[in-house]
Amino acid sequence: MSLILLAVIWVTMWRWGAAYYNLMQDTAERAIAAKDTVDGAATLAEFERARLAWHPFAMTIVGLVGVAVILWLMIFRPF
Repeated sequence: MSLILLAVIWVTMWRWGAAYYNLMQDTAERAIAAKDTVDGAATLAEFERARLAWHPFAMTIVGLVGVAVILWLMIFRPF
């Protein structure tokens, strides 16, 4: 059971992490490209929204809660 949960945590964090870093890369590239243009402030605001996205917080919660559940399963062996 612990190995299955570990695999679920790994896949979840991989998917959300990849989505977050792709989002950051895309918005950073747009912000750099529009640095000296009229859209510079808008792309910088978009970058800040992307930087504060939910992905890192969700990955932290999934990781901490998942490891806590795995430890509980390993210590108390309820199954």
